Amino acid sequence: MTSSPVDPVSPVPDPPAENAPPADGAPAAGISSAAAWQARANEWIEKGSQAAGLDPATFLPLFLGTASLLLVVLSSLTGWYSYRMNMVLMGANVNESEFWRGISYLEGKTAFVVALAGAVAVFVGIAKRSWLPAAIAGAGAAATLCACVTFSLRWKLATMIANARAELAQTKGLYTQFNLDSVIRETGSQMPTIGGGPSWTLALALLLAAGAAAAFFLASMRQPLKLAFFEKPGLPPLVQKYGAVGACYAAAIILGLMLAVVSY
Repeated sequence: MTSSPVDPVSPVPDPPAENAPPADGAPAAGISSAAAWQARANEWIEKGSQAAGLDPATFLPLFLGTASLLLVVLSSLTGWYSYRMNMVLMGANVNESEFWRGISYLEGKTAFVVALAGAVAVFVGIAKRSWLPAAIAGAGAAATLCACVTFSLRWKLATMIANARAELAQTKGLYTQFNLDSVIRETGSQMPTIGGGPSWTLALALLLAAGAAAAFFLASMRQPLKLAFFEKPGLPPLVQKYGAVGACYAAAIILGLMLAVVSY
């Protein structure tokens, strides 16, 4: 009696370890996802630059700077400062709350108008290519001015709320010094508390304006503004090429400082 041959048993591979690195030639999921996003971004930048008729190195900072200026415009319509005061007087709650939008201030109105004008200038420069260098320099100056005025306003508002809290703390110290705390408690009252201050949207507007100024400066390196005054033979080559752009930024800083002094 013959026995049937036994089928050979194929070896079972060991399960991969939980933290085992990917096999050679197999990209990790995170790297693959990042590469896909980068490929999409490069494709979008390429299409946008072709539609605008610009090289990608000029189109990308122009797009980022213009988008940042438009966000500054929107930010100026939101609340940039709030003030809250809560206290208890003879057992009754007394609450005071105030809220101001960005355009309630001179600095906010300036940021709204200047940022919108800078964004419009970029679109005009793209439509009228001979105006593009001037449009980029003007938009950069507008963004610089917005950064100056928003910084000035945030400084002023932060100083206001800090002074109010310092005065309140001084008043509480006087009440404690003359033992008036017990009188306040007996009447069912409490010392006031102060809250609020500059909002995060004001800080965001400042960061957006500063980022836009940097983006337009990079674009100006690719499309520099030319003025005959800075192209005199005796001037250094750097001044001849970028002197007009630097003058625009310097004028914006000076104007921003003047507005800060006037409105403080």
